[in-house]
Amino acid sequence: MLARLKLKSPLHSVLAVGLALIAIFSAFVVLPLDLLVPSICISILLIWASLIDIEHHILPNVLTYALIGMGAAWVSVFRFENLHHHLIGLVAGYAILRIVDVVHVKRTGQHGMGMGDAKLLGAAGMWLGWVAIPTTLLVGAVSGLLFVGFKSLREGRVRRDIRIAFGPHIALGFWWVWLCGPFGQMSL
Repeated sequence: MLARLKLKSPLHSVLAVGLALIAIFSAFVVLPLDLLVPSICISILLIWASLIDIEHHILPNVLTYALIGMGAAWVSVFRFENLHHHLIGLVAGYAILRIVDVVHVKRTGQHGMGMGDAKLLGAAGMWLGWVAIPTTLLVGAVSGLLFVGFKSLREGRVRRDIRIAFGPHIALGFWWVWLCGPFGQMSL
């Protein structure tokens, strides 16, 4: 299990540090100062989980559960009056992707995504509340589609069997909403 928490590529390790610095700087510029510490925690875990997903096509439970647990602790202390919205977000985020996978299995006989993706979207719901789930998923889906489109262009043909790590795209949606808020409620 610990082997899956290590990044194989030294380039990914350098990329992780660079992305973390960019994420922390963006949080420092955009968010109130009291959100800097949770922003650092979220960004490091999202980047780490994303790069592991790219390398191994798995989102380790220890990272997704850490995000969920830290989100639950933070919300319980700093957003307690809205705890129910965040718990609904946790359940809804997980359930949406779990249902998508169940339907995919029924139609094709094979899994289309891992449950790490569902746990990551649940973690986003825990931190951000249920209202953020549609924006998080939309940003992630558009990002994933653009990635597949660029990959298809580079290969010179469109394939239906392209396998991608969806975790980084969910992480991007999570980070987007953490910084800017859900569409319709953005504070830009």
